[in-house]
Amino acid sequence: MQRRLEPELMLDEAQVRAYAEADFSDANQRFVQLASPQLDAVGAGRARPCAVDLGCGHGDILMHLCRRHPDWELLGVDASAPMLAWAPRHFSTKSAVWGLAEDEAAAMWQRLQWRQLRLPAPQLASSAFSAVLSNSLLHHLPSPEVFWEELYRLARRPAAIVVMDLLRPDSVAEAEQLVASVAASSSPILQSDFLASLLASFTLEELREQLARSPLGAAWSERVVQVSERHWALCGVLR
Repeated sequence: MQRRLEPELMLDEAQVRAYAEADFSDANQRFVQLASPQLDAVGAGRARPCAVDLGCGHGDILMHLCRRHPDWELLGVDASAPMLAWAPRHFSTKSAVWGLAEDEAAAMWQRLQWRQLRLPAPQLASSAFSAVLSNSLLHHLPSPEVFWEELYRLARRPAAIVVMDLLRPDSVAEAEQLVASVAASSSPILQSDFLASLLASFTLEELREQLARSPLGAAWSERVVQVSERHWALCGVLR
C-alpha cells in the first residue's frame, strides 16, 4: 500500500480539542521510558542540558520528562498554535494529578519553553540541544528528509536521539481493523485522524532507507525497531 499524505498541521479547534483531551498515556509513557535513560546518559556532567521535542503537541511527554529530570530544560516545538495553547491547561491538570505544591509547579513550568515553528526551523540554533526528541511528527511531513536533516543539525554531540511514530499497515483494511481494535471507544474525530495517520506513516523498510540517506547514516538505520503493534522507535546517542 502506498503512503497517503494527511494534512501537516492540526488547526481545527474540534480536532485539537479531541486530541488534547484524549488518553495517549500508553504511547506517551512508552516514549518516556525510551527517552529517560538516554537523557541520563548524555546529561551527566552537563551544567544545563537542554532537550527539544519536535512536534510536541500540548506537551505531555515534555512534562513527564521535566518531572523525571530536574536538571534539564526542555523546549517544545510545534507548528500548530491551537495545540500549543493547550499546554498551560494540560500542565495545570498534570500538576494537580501529581499533587505538586504551587512552588514546585512554578519551578517546573519555568524549565519548559514553547515555540510555534515549522520544520525546517532556522530560528533554532545548530548544535543547540543535548537531546532531540520527537513522537508522531514524521508521518505528518510530506518530505521526511527535512525531519532527519533538522534532527541532525540541532543535536549537540554527544546527543540523545529518540524518535517514535506509527507504522503503516499493509492495506487499508488492515489499518481500519487496527483502528477498530485500538480506538473503538474514541470519538469519530479521533478514529478518523488515527486512520489517516496510519495511512500516512512509513514502513520499517522505508525508514531504514531514509536513515541510510540521511546525515545520521546507514549505521542508524539498524536501530529502527518495532516497539508495539503500531509503533516503531529509534533510540541512541549521536557522537
